[in-house]
Amino acid sequence: MKYAISTSYNAGTVGFVDFPEGKTWDDVEGWHVKWDCLHVQFKGTDDYVEFSLDSDTANIIDWKRPDCVSVHPTDEDGDADYNEELDEAS
Repeated sequence: MKYAISTSYNAGTVGFVDFPEGKTWDDVEGWHVKWDCLHVQFKGTDDYVEFSLDSDTANIIDWKRPDCVSVHPTDEDGDADYNEELDEAS
């Protein structure tokens, strides 16, 4: 019998940004990260400023310690049935 082993891993990165002269995190009104860019809205402004994070993505996954692993049966064509979970470990 063939089984589908679905594994979730945690990945983390770090990037660094330099704020403009005179700006600190205390000046931040709102922020979010999308597509490896920090988007910052400084207090008193309507627009967001984009800072590329250039995150270090080398070896970001800890392949030895998955967050969660689940086992699923397959059908006669070998396709996984993700609606049925036979076992799980986390």
